[in-house]
Amino acid sequence: VEAVVKEPAERGAYLRLKADGLESVGDRVAAFVAYQELADLSDAWSDKELEPVKPHWEVRRERLVRAHLERLHQSAAEAGDEPAVKQMLSLVDEAWRKSEAVGDRESVERFVAFYGGFATAEEARFRLAEARAAAGEWLAAELLLMDLEQSPRGEIARRAWARHAQLLADAGRPDDAATYYARLTGEWADELCGPESTGRQCFEALPAEHVIRTLLDQRPSFPMGAVKVAEQDQEFDPSNARTPVDIEGQRGPFFRTTSLFVTHSTQRSTVSADDGLGNKVWSLPLQDPSQSELPIIAPNAGLSQGRVHGHLAVVSYGYHLFAIDPLGSQKSNDPRVLWRADLNDGMPGMGRSQGIIQQQATQRFAPPRFYAADQFNRRIGNTACLGEIGLVYQRGRVLCCVSPVTGQLQWTRDDVPPGSDLFGDGDVLCVIPPGQDALLLDAVDGHELGRRKVPPQDQRVQTLGRCLLSWTDLGAKGALRFHDLLEDREIWSEEFPVRAKAWLVDGESIGVFAPEGRFVLLNIADGKKLVDEALDEERKVSDVYVFPSRDQYNLLVTHTVD
Repeated sequence: VEAVVKEPAERGAYLRLKADGLESVGDRVAAFVAYQELADLSDAWSDKELEPVKPHWEVRRERLVRAHLERLHQSAAEAGDEPAVKQMLSLVDEAWRKSEAVGDRESVERFVAFYGGFATAEEARFRLAEARAAAGEWLAAELLLMDLEQSPRGEIARRAWARHAQLLADAGRPDDAATYYARLTGEWADELCGPESTGRQCFEALPAEHVIRTLLDQRPSFPMGAVKVAEQDQEFDPSNARTPVDIEGQRGPFFRTTSLFVTHSTQRSTVSADDGLGNKVWSLPLQDPSQSELPIIAPNAGLSQGRVHGHLAVVSYGYHLFAIDPLGSQKSNDPRVLWRADLNDGMPGMGRSQGIIQQQATQRFAPPRFYAADQFNRRIGNTACLGEIGLVYQRGRVLCCVSPVTGQLQWTRDDVPPGSDLFGDGDVLCVIPPGQDALLLDAVDGHELGRRKVPPQDQRVQTLGRCLLSWTDLGAKGALRFHDLLEDREIWSEEFPVRAKAWLVDGESIGVFAPEGRFVLLNIADGKKLVDEALDEERKVSDVYVFPSRDQYNLLVTHTVD
């Protein structure tokens, strides 16, 4: 059969069938080779459209091939088939040598697209980050480096961190770069953070008069002096008001003290960022000249949701989703809209600015959250940022994974109930439809990995990657539990008196105050106690609030009144 298959489209279909067949009978190495042949056939890989895999599921070819290669390697490793594992890794190494021999950026892009999940691809990712940085594609390079910062190999994580620090300095972001250089001069001062440089040496490579040196020596202080108030003789105009964007999940180092706002007016709508003192950092119009219509939302409704990852900010505004790059480019440091997506699932008779209502979700240990919903009470604007591998949003029943930088579709599934909660990491996307178990999908291609029982909505506290923090009442006590959904295991748990009150801090830690007089601050990722202090007994506690500053946490306790 193979001899008579000549046309590229026919050969592609044949190789997919061949690879699937070999994989189904357990011939892992032969299936691995067949998928490599399919990868080599994809000459126009960067322009390929989605290909149907099963009903309700479509994937780009490089994502399909990459996912199968990774699963074959994982399957062989789990089965203890060491010869097959070695042979597969040898084939990946050979593919990288071929890419290196070509030597251009496209060959590196292509290798990362097909083999990005293998250890060999770490060097390719560094090469690609260098190429993107050289072209002034700061955000695209940052996303690659942030993924490498999560490497379990310390030397890779430190090298990525050091390169990220240099990237931010080159991009004209000294304040953000100082955050990264602080770790290089502290925790990693004497560790290798590059081929031949320690963290301290990376910092010392900065010019003697560089502003980052000054920033690291300074301590932030609250401004002092007279406060001048200027009154304006005009009425409040609700049609031209700024409303905050509710940033979900981790804020990271670049949005920890930065807030996003949306302003809607009859002339134009904008998204802007303010620093911790209320100073405007940047402002960006949201209108697209070719599609000027935006939904009319009451500005005080607080219905704009957001996710951030590094400097990438994704903001939902009614039936529209915007990806924003505050870093700009080599030509201009001004922020820009990278892409926009329409979240309207095209129900007949419903216009783009119709059917938006306000819904409230009660949260444990946080203020009630308001969000936008359609006329069927289905949430709009739910997203998950999985890192460089993709940004996921939902349009009706359609789950869309797109490139965070270009907005280009990577895979879709149209069998997911609307209004689902979305979260995950570079390996897995967790989808929790309303009132149902969690559906786990491979972040690379959307392949179903399984389902998991999860606590009810009112017991969920926070998500971190693919893990879920929840609170369970145990009678006289309550328990915080942090659960890895992919591995289906509890990472840590901690019990407190049932009357304890808590508050989330930046999505990364949680402070718990027991009325008996104990305050504990826990790092969510590992359950480590950052603070464990005995305080005065407070029997009539209503709520607690925890406000972090540079080197301390401020605990505010409110009381019920008799």
